[in-house]
Amino acid sequence: MIVIIGRVVYVNNKQGFLFYTGISCILLGVGFLLYMHNILPNIFLVEYINILIGIILFITYLKNKNMFALMGATFFFANAVMLFADKLLGISNLGARMVFIPGVILLVAYIFKKHSVILTVGSILTFWGIFLIIKEPAGIYGFRFSVGALMLFTVLAFILIGIIERQSWPILPSLILGTVGTYLIIDELQIAAREMVLQIGCALLIIIGVVFVIRSLFKKHLEEE
Repeated sequence: MIVIIGRVVYVNNKQGFLFYTGISCILLGVGFLLYMHNILPNIFLVEYINILIGIILFITYLKNKNMFALMGATFFFANAVMLFADKLLGISNLGARMVFIPGVILLVAYIFKKHSVILTVGSILTFWGIFLIIKEPAGIYGFRFSVGALMLFTVLAFILIGIIERQSWPILPSLILGTVGTYLIIDELQIAAREMVLQIGCALLIIIGVVFVIRSLFKKHLEEE
């Protein structure tokens, strides 16, 4: 009995070793061919290695449904994206990488563990990472302007949470952060532009408030009937 079990384990390990070795050889061969024909530039070699490892880990996940393999694949794919952004935008995004990659990994983890906390932290870290990526190319400078823009990206995270979870609680922090963030940004603008944006913001707040009140009264009316 022990011999049979050992034989099965040996065969499975051998098949797995052959499978992953074959996949690695194929991807390496394709990579070298692209490199030899100047289709894969030398400056993107590190990015290709990250994609290569990510593909192997993702195939491992598809074969074994191993969550850790999917997390690893997510890490290498996200790292490749950040490295590409680093080269194409001509910036150093090490800080953004340390925020963006864990955020994306948590978003993927939410697929397995349907916990709101994982989604919330993952969404916020992901959008903060995106903000750090585009901060320099977009010319977002100055303390108040940067903080205001970061708040607006946090609002996007809460909107994503509300859409995925189908919950209404993200509306309140979105309104608060959106209002404060918008004020901090327009406070850096010229006086005429600032007044115009403030008036538009006040009008939007009034409209949102009216919509919420009408919706609340309409729901109450339906419940009474």
